[in-house]
Amino acid sequence: MPLRIRCNFFADIKSVLIQLHKHYHYSSKAMRELQELAVAMGHKILRPANLEGKPGRH
Repeated sequence: MPLRIRCNFFADIKSVLIQLHKHYHYSSKAMRELQELAVAMGHKILRPANLEGKPGRH
């Protein structure tokens, strides 16, 4: 796989992960629903972390 395609691929993955973090960080309803789904499936989840290493606003 050429380097340019790989860079775009990883940039797309990073973008998706950042959007997931924002969604669950700023929406307590979405986070609660995610936790309920995990419990129903017999799993445990952790709150998504900030991918860029910057402290989030609380």
